[in-house]
Parts: sequence; structure tokens; C-alpha cells
Amino acid sequence: MSESMLDIFVTTDRVIYFDDSLFMMDDEHEVPLEKIASVRVQQHGLLHNILDYGILWFDTGGGAIDMMRSIPNVPHPDYVAEIIAKVLKDRRQQKNPEHDNSINSDNYDY
Repeated sequence: MSESMLDIFVTTDRVIYFDDSLFMMDDEHEVPLEKIASVRVQQHGLLHNILDYGILWFDTGGGAIDMMRSIPNVPHPDYVAEIIAKVLKDRRQQKNPEHDNSINSDNYDY
């Protein structure tokens, strides 16, 4: 019998997740936020939907599906995806602050 646990940490630089299983494995994975274009949630099957578990897929712009860029068996995947999307949005706004693009008509001759 093994006890499995998944820990997900979202920092301002990366998404880190640990996949631990009692006596069997102790894996650590990370995805840099700068490589993530978007986050998708997949919940296939009745059991995933009833228990609110799913897979988080990170679109890194490579075109091919990369299993190393996904987190399987995530509880409440929609909530976790929202958190990651918010961190991505905040990070992009900090890197590219919005400029005031308003036009002042006093500066132009007609």
C-alpha cells in the first residue's frame, strides 16, 4: 500500500510541484513562468468530475504536447489554474506596464 501526495507551489518565477509516493518515488518538477503561455485544465471521465480532479497542461508554445509540462491528478484544477493565470498576468503587467496612449490634441497642427 502506498500513500501518494502532490504538492504544488506557485512563486513569482516558477510553478514547482512535488510528486511523492511512500517508499516508491520522490520527484520534483518545475516550469518557469516565462515559458508558460497559458494554462489548461482537463477533466475526463465521471470520476474526475465528481471528485474534482484533473490535469493541468502548460502551453509553452512548442506546438507538441510535452508530458513534463503537465501536472496529473490535481485537486480542484480550475482553482489552481486561476491562481497560476493571475500570477502570469501580474508578472506580465509588471514587465510591461501599460503606457498612457491618450492623444493630446494640443500637440498637433490641423
